[in-house]
Amino acid sequence: MRYLFVTGLPRSGTTVAARLLNHHPRCRLSIESHFPLDLLQAFRPSCGSDHCSQMDTVWHGDQVQKYPWQLFRLNWTCSEQPPWKHLVRAAIAGIARDCLGEYEVFGDKSPAYVLMQSWRAVVDLFPDARFIITERPLEECVESLMRAEWWGQVGKTADDAREMLELHRSGMEEFKVSGHPWLGVPLSGLQQQPEQAIADMLEFVGLDFDSYPMESAIAEMRGGPYN
Repeated sequence: MRYLFVTGLPRSGTTVAARLLNHHPRCRLSIESHFPLDLLQAFRPSCGSDHCSQMDTVWHGDQVQKYPWQLFRLNWTCSEQPPWKHLVRAAIAGIARDCLGEYEVFGDKSPAYVLMQSWRAVVDLFPDARFIITERPLEECVESLMRAEWWGQVGKTADDAREMLELHRSGMEEFKVSGHPWLGVPLSGLQQQPEQAIADMLEFVGLDFDSYPMESAIAEMRGGPYN
């Protein structure tokens, strides 16, 4: 099982890229489940605590499926240094193997992974993970947010959008020089040369090209909104 995370500025094409990848029969990415960040929050040990933790979700496509499973129960004391990250990695690998056994690539997409320091938490938990970063000029992302109905409903302005996107961009630029493997995928490439963009993504994550349903994937992408 290989881990992949698709990220980038909000409105830069992260959902488009993830859905295109999900057309491959050996790839499954959830859409903004944020499971690495949730896991770190749920299982990070606190000194002297008695932890009883239950993993009850597995991410399959865009849906969150319930999977009750008592993960572990440990008594940790101040003097111990429990390998909690290893336990969480093993739990994720076990769930993926049991429920997503036919897939080679598993992960999630979310712009949040480049927000401030969130990417550090992801690579801390999944040090061998790969990242696809979608790219779009910041002002185009601002304009896209301003056209989004939900953005107007919360009373946000263009300056608010620009400030938020600058925070994301700062984290993204820091990640790019961190040494972790990543592939930049411009939204314009997904729109104008989708075959090449898809081929580049598949090669980056080590998925074969022959079993990819290129025609139907591109048709679905072009049938969706570009905003």
